[in-house]
Amino acid sequence: MSHLRIACCLAIVVSSAACRDVQSPMAPIPDSEAHFSTGSATFDCSPHVADLPVEECEALVSFYNSTGGPSWINHTAIPPTKPWLAGSPCDWHGVGCTANHVSALGLYANGLTGLIPAEIGNLANLTHLNLAGNQLSGPIPAEIGNLTQLQELKLYTNQLGGLVPLAVAELGASISICYLQGNPGLVIYDTPVYRELTVPPGQPICNIPLTAPPDALGPE
Repeated sequence: MSHLRIACCLAIVVSSAACRDVQSPMAPIPDSEAHFSTGSATFDCSPHVADLPVEECEALVSFYNSTGGPSWINHTAIPPTKPWLAGSPCDWHGVGCTANHVSALGLYANGLTGLIPAEIGNLANLTHLNLAGNQLSGPIPAEIGNLTQLQELKLYTNQLGGLVPLAVAELGASISICYLQGNPGLVIYDTPVYRELTVPPGQPICNIPLTAPPDALGPE
């Protein structure tokens, strides 16, 4: 049969409802056409390829979900910016675009929680990243070190912890504005590989003083 006849009558209804033909289910949407979804929010990036690459759009959606986007203090924004997950990503609050790429992401003191996702490393043209003054936790993703165009990195006053990845420390030591202080659990160990990043050697990196490594690490 070309289609299935499905009975639509419910026992709780006194008068029986008319049954109707229901077409066979549609074939699954190919992955290339599907909405991008992580966590609770879904956004179709494909209509916005003229504004920015799909992978950058998807990185923003991952960021929104990973950092508690629905609970941000301001995600609906003030005109002319738009709410996140509505319209072009380049119009979203805190997002700046240049030449069809995300060039800035600034959400200072905006109630961000959770983890910075690794997908942030897909914003390859990012020049300014300001996520300071929030409640972000967990480690700094090493993928931030891939943002070679970055000129300004501000992650201070959060709850980030662990060892600053070497790639991030290298990036931070090479730019003039890098603030990671105010994260109680964040450390940079006083080992040769980190000491040699500054001139003179051993200076604070991104306002984080070098600290002695645990004895368990042993000499490098």
